Amino acid sequence: MEDNKGGGLSWSQPGDANSAGSQKKQVPWEKTPIVSKKPAAAASTSNEALELPNRSRFVWMSVAGLVLLALILWAWSALSPGAATSGKNDTTNTTPDSTSVAAGGLTIPQTQNAGLTVSVTAAAVVSPTWVVVYESRDGTPGNALGAALFFPGNASGSVNLLRGTISGQSYFVGQRLDNGDRIFSLESDKEVLDQNGQPILAQFQTQ
Repeated sequence: MEDNKGGGLSWSQPGDANSAGSQKKQVPWEKTPIVSKKPAAAASTSNEALELPNRSRFVWMSVAGLVLLALILWAWSALSPGAATSGKNDTTNTTPDSTSVAAGGLTIPQTQNAGLTVSVTAAAVVSPTWVVVYESRDGTPGNALGAALFFPGNASGSVNLLRGTISGQSYFVGQRLDNGDRIFSLESDKEVLDQNGQPILAQFQTQ
């Protein structure tokens, strides 16, 4: 019985230091790990993916820059002094004298559209002067439909009417000197007369 106990105890006793060390070396989880090189390839792929949006952004910025440059060049050519002068000369040369009627320093289009506005091509005045639109009554000026105050240097403009003109009718445009109050009055603002003492009037037709 003692031998059996001794034999039983002999296999359960811990081994010496050398055997413990040898057993420790054989532990599988203490093996040196193998480093994988796949993350480097993944990093290269991610760099290429980042470069694609940058290239697209560069292309779009280049296109936008070209469009902006074209707009700037177009605006510069359209607003250059040479282009503006050329357009002004063309307008002056292509306007025949037969379309306007002049009386003293007053010039208006001979035919105008019916409505609440009458155009004035030129009103050469030396002091504040009212340009007045009259309806025609038996071939003479009748009621005043509207008036606008013109100043020296203000060559052209328009007259807004209180009552609009009618298509197919004839109307008169005259001038009255402002008395200084800048308020139009048929009584206090005197008519501008010609050398013969007659009111300066220009006549136009509506269509």
